[in-house]
Amino acid sequence: MPVLYTACKDCTERSPATTDRAASDLWALEHAGRTGHRRYRECVSVDLYARPANETGGITP
Repeated sequence: MPVLYTACKDCTERSPATTDRAASDLWALEHAGRTGHRRYRECVSVDLYARPANETGGITP
């Protein structure tokens, strides 16, 4: 499951890391209401696993 946070582009504040996009969006709205800041970046982290083709389930060319 992706983990994300929202970062304010006008200051250094950011939301807590979460898997709940609505919580991250709500943080941005609340931050905008407190500060007047309107520019945000959504940062998403997804874990990946690389497996050699000769392991079970690998794709062989």
